[in-house]
Amino acid sequence: MSRNQAAKQLGLAISTAIGRMQRVEETGSVTPGQMGGHKPKAISDEHAEWLSQRIGSDDFTLRGLVAELAGRGLKVDYHSAPLRGGRRAGANCPLKFPTAAGRP
Repeated sequence: MSRNQAAKQLGLAISTAIGRMQRVEETGSVTPGQMGGHKPKAISDEHAEWLSQRIGSDDFTLRGLVAELAGRGLKVDYHSAPLRGGRRAGANCPLKFPTAAGRP
């Protein structure tokens, strides 16, 4: 069966059938490829260890912490999820901020 015939039989656009068959030929699977790239965590290994120690040692501001990390050669910004305690940071997040219910 040709790709055009298969597309017609399955009710797909011809370009969709051709794309899926090309994927099968290249990868052996019709599973779609990854959308976007993988971005490794910015704060890991020695930086994460330093950050944990730094947070416990003295008061700080997030902007000041960003400047300290930049001085150590790590490029993060004020909006980085691990610094804000964002969801993507998960259990490894060193900073936890009180919720509205926990405030006086």
